Amino acid sequence: MIVNSTVAAVLATAVTIFVHELVHLVTGIVLGHGGTLYPFGASHDGSLTDTETALTAISAPIASLVIGAAVIAALPRPATSRFGQLFLFWLGATSFMEGAGYLVITPMGAGDTAATLAALDLPLWVGFLAAALGVALMFLGARMLAPHVVRMSGRDRTLSWAIAFHPWWIGTLVSLGLTAAYLALSSADLADGEVIAILSASGSLLVLGPMSFIFQNRSPDQPRTVITSGISVAGVAALVAMVAMNFALVSGRHLG
Repeated sequence: MIVNSTVAAVLATAVTIFVHELVHLVTGIVLGHGGTLYPFGASHDGSLTDTETALTAISAPIASLVIGAAVIAALPRPATSRFGQLFLFWLGATSFMEGAGYLVITPMGAGDTAATLAALDLPLWVGFLAAALGVALMFLGARMLAPHVVRMSGRDRTLSWAIAFHPWWIGTLVSLGLTAAYLALSSADLADGEVIAILSASGSLLVLGPMSFIFQNRSPDQPRTVITSGISVAGVAALVAMVAMNFALVSGRHLG
């Protein structure tokens, strides 16, 4: 179970980041600016106006929040611990956290929401409001995920830790290692603050898994079907394919 959930967590992290950056890129293209996609970010051609900068920056966090909430809401009931459901669980968690996490770091001056505030010349107190909203959304996300951990584990402590705790720290280390490798091999011109924001995002996306434990005692018992199976070959293959694609993107892929 630990292996399958960890593979699902790392795969979900990679998919979340890819979709997030693709939204940045597509928004820029819609506004008339082609761009380059990397496994950790996206850049745009030409000079963007302040409004265009704000739109391209904020579009991805909003999309991540919406996708995360939709995936969590659509998780099947009764729950099983099959790989597909583990992947959807983590995809909802990482997508929701991608949006909330950027709100949290807004006052630090790094990340998408900080770029939006700077482009619109908004005062610093708006950044602190955004951070407070981000923290509230993190707890909301953890609350939404808690019943699903209960469904998948049946309140078995060992199983719940195998589903939502150990994959958090193992998956975070793996994701950070992969992101560091992408950055080291990439020719993208990044400021120190951008590198810190990228690594911070990779290191925080899985945190709603263990945070859900805060609310598990408040979640009613749920019907569940625990599936004990071997390592998901399809899941491992999907992760390998995703990582290979990301390494192919380290030099950037221009679109638009």
